Amino acid sequence: MNFQARRIQSLAGSLADRLAGKSLAACRAAAYLAAALVAGPFFFHLARGSKAYLVPLEDDYYYYAIIADRLVASGKLTFDGTTLTNGFHPLWFLVVTTIRAMCGRFGTSFYAGFAFVLLGCMVATYELSVRLVRALGAEPPLAAAIGVTFALGNDELIASGMEAAIAVPLFLLLLAEAARTEPMTPRRAAGLGFIASLAILARLDLGLAVAMLIIAWLVLAKPAGRTALCTLTAFGAAGGLVPLYAVANLFFFGALLPISALAKQQLRYWALNRAYLRFALFHTQYGHAAGFTLVVGAAALLLTLWRGPRGKAEALAVGGVALSFACLFFFCNSLTGWTFFGWYSFPFAAALPAALFFACSRFAHLIPSSSLRVAAAALAVLSPPVLAARYFVQHGPLGSIADNSILNMSYQLADKVRERDGLYSMGAIGGVVTYAVGSHYLWTPVSQNLSTPR
Repeated sequence: MNFQARRIQSLAGSLADRLAGKSLAACRAAAYLAAALVAGPFFFHLARGSKAYLVPLEDDYYYYAIIADRLVASGKLTFDGTTLTNGFHPLWFLVVTTIRAMCGRFGTSFYAGFAFVLLGCMVATYELSVRLVRALGAEPPLAAAIGVTFALGNDELIASGMEAAIAVPLFLLLLAEAARTEPMTPRRAAGLGFIASLAILARLDLGLAVAMLIIAWLVLAKPAGRTALCTLTAFGAAGGLVPLYAVANLFFFGALLPISALAKQQLRYWALNRAYLRFALFHTQYGHAAGFTLVVGAAALLLTLWRGPRGKAEALAVGGVALSFACLFFFCNSLTGWTFFGWYSFPFAAALPAALFFACSRFAHLIPSSSLRVAAAALAVLSPPVLAARYFVQHGPLGSIADNSILNMSYQLADKVRERDGLYSMGAIGGVVTYAVGSHYLWTPVSQNLSTPR
């Protein structure tokens, strides 16, 4: 009887391992398919010679593109051909500029290369989401399911062509590495410092998240003074790109921060913008349940801490930073009077997987039926590729420039004013208009560019 029981248990374990392996493969296949479908409209319209591949790109992407073109053509960081500017996140600007320099102009080769970069960022974001959730303590099948749950939101965010494309995977990598239980040696601190510097240069706001991680380590680890000094020195030395960037800003532009960050500080008084928070939490590409998931995950984490943590302290701290940074980021921005733009939802890429893991860990027992849990997991895996297929049809075969009213208006305006002397002035939502009006300049090889556009 004991032998038979052990044999049944062994067979059950083997079957569970096989199912787990298949679920991992199914999640990865679903995530990769969703990424390919969201990136697909770029390649579809490029192959057809249609400019509708520009539709998903945010207006501020063109700010990067135009300055990159000016830099390659004339060696100046300028939008209008005259005034110097640093109003961009430097790492993403370096990516756009590199592709522009390699391709020689904004044509098919540039946007094909750009689309491949975006696709690579989508795939990396899924893999690093899974890695983060596993580092927080989830079993591989659960981590894979959570990762694919938010894959479509991440893909649509990355497809906008903004700096979040690389900021998100770098932030996820930083959190996943910080959650590991290995001793904090100077070598490990240096590795984290380098990743942190790249994440900050990809999106400067992430400096706040890095500071929160450092504080969490000091509070939890309570290192001796000498140990803390050596560790932080190694961390800071490896992250030296950030102070170099700040010093360069101070030398050339007279301030440590870029002008885009300084613009948000031009306030006469602070006031909470409830509409901003409502839009940020419930009306982004992550769906109407994003804010609810964040709240439930935070409640689950607080309940875990109150009842006594069962998991790794590092994992709870890192997950707490992911949740806290998202809340603090949205709250602080809501005080500035700044408009909410779609790419501002990037903190969700780390916060939602952490929140869902904490919620599953604390509240999964409230769903007694295993069949309901399996059905929920299957829905989470199947929904992203199905919804991504709809996205591809809408933005690919059924898509046109008319789907983006600003882009459509910009090309209509370009037809009327392209031959007039002067520059289209940059204001709010002015990047795409400048791009369209100056397309005769931007699409010309570097060797034929004029020093200033008409």
